[in-house]
Amino acid sequence: MASTTTYDVKYEIPVGAATIAALTLAFKSNIAGVWSTVNTITNPAINTVYTYTTAPLLSHRIYSVRVSTLCPGSLTPQIGDYQYLINPTAAVPLVATAAAGPSIDVSWDCYIDQLSGDSLKEYILEYKDVLSIGPWYSITIPKSTILTYWGTNPYPGYALNVTTGVTAATDFDVRVTAVLRYDYITLTGTLPTEVVVPPTTITVSIP
Repeated sequence: MASTTTYDVKYEIPVGAATIAALTLAFKSNIAGVWSTVNTITNPAINTVYTYTTAPLLSHRIYSVRVSTLCPGSLTPQIGDYQYLINPTAAVPLVATAAAGPSIDVSWDCYIDQLSGDSLKEYILEYKDVLSIGPWYSITIPKSTILTYWGTNPYPGYALNVTTGVTAATDFDVRVTAVLRYDYITLTGTLPTEVVVPPTTITVSIP
């Protein structure tokens, strides 16, 4: 099943701040999603660290977190800092086995939402002879391909067979990189931003 991660979010009101009536923590998934309040502290103490532990959240899904305050007598919240939650896990378990052809059967679990794929942009599958300095054979697999695959195959796995450049009696390094995308929040709007998750690499021997 898909991987999940639980996060401890710590936040506080710094020394010198005015009296605060309420301190609110909210988060949403990127790029889709709406802000959901997950914790509100009434009359929070100054210079005190508060910790909120999230429910298990899907890996490969980036979450935005924000803190807002409400001053006494005011109905307008003031937005404070933004942070982003991400678990940098590329493709676990990555499996590569020798197949007829010769060829390589490659499979992994895609740690994304089954319907939206949020926040995946693409996976990049690469392989090469272990004795070669490169270049790697490279296949880009966009999010749309993954979601279509699940129309007739079980979630969260993805599998494919590669033949180009695969030769008998050779060892191959195989790796998968995940590219994630999220909206970085600025004072003037949002800025589409990409995160490249370090690849998982394994070796397979072709008889």
